[in-house]
Formats: sequence, C-alpha cells, structure tokens
Amino acid sequence: MNDTATKTDTEEAHLGWTKKQGYILSGGGRAEELYTSDRGFPFVETDLPHYHILQGDTHATFQDWTSSKPSCDLVCGAWNRSLFVGGWKHSSHREERVYNVQTHNLFIDLRIPKSRELVLVPSLQKRGCTSLKDLTPHELCLYARQHVF
Repeated sequence: MNDTATKTDTEEAHLGWTKKQGYILSGGGRAEELYTSDRGFPFVETDLPHYHILQGDTHATFQDWTSSKPSCDLVCGAWNRSLFVGGWKHSSHREERVYNVQTHNLFIDLRIPKSRELVLVPSLQKRGCTSLKDLTPHELCLYARQHVF
C-alpha cells in the first residue's frame, strides 16, 4: 500500500470517528426507539447541541442558566474513561482520549480521537501553524473531530 492510500484510509477512519461515537451513544439507533414522546421523552428542539449556537444566544442562555443555579465551584471528580460501549460496538483508550469532569451540578465529557495526531499534527507542525486561522478548510474538518458536552 502506498503512502497516499494509507493517509486516505487513515483520514477516512478519522472522519468516521464521529459517526461511530453517535452509533455507540445511541445504542446502534436503539435510543431513537426508546426515547419517544409516547414514552415520556418528547423531542425539544432547544435540547439539540447546536440550537443556541445557531440562534446566536449561547452566552446569554448559559448566563441565565448559571444565575438560576447554585455556584459550582467545587469539582467533585475528574477521570478518564477507557471504554465506551453501545450497539455492539465500542471505542477505547487506544482510539481516543476521554476526560470527564464532574461538579455537583455540571458534567463535562471531552473526547479527542488519537487519529488526529496522525492526520493533522504533522502538516501543522511542518507549516508552523499556531492558530485556528492558519488551518485550511480541510484541516479544520479534521480538527473538528472531537466532542465536548
């Protein structure tokens, strides 16, 4: 296999990481069957991760939320997750770095695929990139393969 094919295969796997995460998180699509209005879980558009970004009110919404809740100054726990399973698929610490941080009223899950180091970092170092504005549209697409919620 030549270098171009290997890079292309690696990039395809890297870009497919997001789809695999969604599959695992939804139990292979099973969540869509279980979380329905009939079962007491109605769809609410404002629950979508990018709703407030598209509305342009992310900061105001977060500010409203934080002012209505007690302060979350204390971190109750921080850990990394070595295995993520669902829908008969899995990902592990071999494929991604996962960090979780917990306060008494907030939970943060950060996932970064390790393949990013193979498909993105070498070209950024070679070109001396130091900012997101230095990235090409394709590089931004590769960089965006990470999740935090």
